[in-house]
Amino acid sequence: MKLRLILIYLFILSVSCLRANAQELVLQQESRPFRLQRTEPDSNYVKLYKNKLLISLIGTRKYQHIEIEANDHFNHLRYKPNNPYSFGAGLSYNSLSIDLTLKLPFLTHEYKKKGKTDILRVRLGYNRPRLWFSTMFQYIRGFYLENIQTFDPQWFTANENFLLRPDIQNISWYTAAYYSFNHSNITYQSSLGWEQRQKKSAGTFLLGASVFVNYLSADSSMVPGAFAEDFPKDMELTEQLNFQYGLNFGYVHTLLLTPNFYLTLSLFPGIHYQTAHYITPLTGKKDISGDFGSVTEARAVIGYNSDKYFAGVTLNEIAILHFPSNTVLTNGYAHLKFFIGKRFNFRTLHGKHK
Repeated sequence: MKLRLILIYLFILSVSCLRANAQELVLQQESRPFRLQRTEPDSNYVKLYKNKLLISLIGTRKYQHIEIEANDHFNHLRYKPNNPYSFGAGLSYNSLSIDLTLKLPFLTHEYKKKGKTDILRVRLGYNRPRLWFSTMFQYIRGFYLENIQTFDPQWFTANENFLLRPDIQNISWYTAAYYSFNHSNITYQSSLGWEQRQKKSAGTFLLGASVFVNYLSADSSMVPGAFAEDFPKDMELTEQLNFQYGLNFGYVHTLLLTPNFYLTLSLFPGIHYQTAHYITPLTGKKDISGDFGSVTEARAVIGYNSDKYFAGVTLNEIAILHFPSNTVLTNGYAHLKFFIGKRFNFRTLHGKHK
């Protein structure tokens, strides 16, 4: 008898729990439209393209240099990659996006004079109205000394080519995440003209964080032996690793020139804490930490955006400052990006595939 009463009590208790859970589920379903309406952008400012697959062709030109400061603090060795054009494709679906570009060998100009350069760049993005996130990985191998005549004015009298360094490689990784304060009127996707379309001019302040990692290495000293006397001994390095992270604050604004043509300008300055190490044949490994610097990202986009097609040009630059300078190398990063693409109905394509 007692066992039956216990079983009946447990049954009633389980029914009560199921009923409570069902009521909670109903309340969640009823409140979900309100929550979505509150987090999604205002349809008067931003048009959404849900469940659309975006396919684009991408071409980039990278502006990068590696500089090593001389004893006089006026002259620098300046290494550059050869003809940094690369091409690839981009895919976007709702909040996710990825683009991949590679160096095409047959487009390399002055191959014999400036040497061979391999370039790989991958960008990933996950962006919601409130949160803007992107990460970029770049690999470059093969540089030439652009200003060789600064240190040897007669270089091309005896040589046809620049001083080539196919052994120098550079790996960069940059990640940034921002919170948008005006997410109802402008989104990351609409500011670039890809997954969403800006219908009215708008801007927003952003607050976030970013991480930057830069690695340089070479088989021998980056300072050629013929010029070693013009540089401090601790600059004859074969490796450098720089890691920095910090907070960024910025502003982005999209101006509608016509219903389909737009201009977007953005600036994200930040203060970063830095750690670094470098290796030279003379001093070995030297660690440096506790310094502060700045990483500022700037972007300008001009483009065309309609319900089916989108195209544009993006100029993006990452400026890195050290104060005081705690590394023996300085680097500059910028790239010019051309893109053209079309939106496809993903469900239609999926149905045709089936």
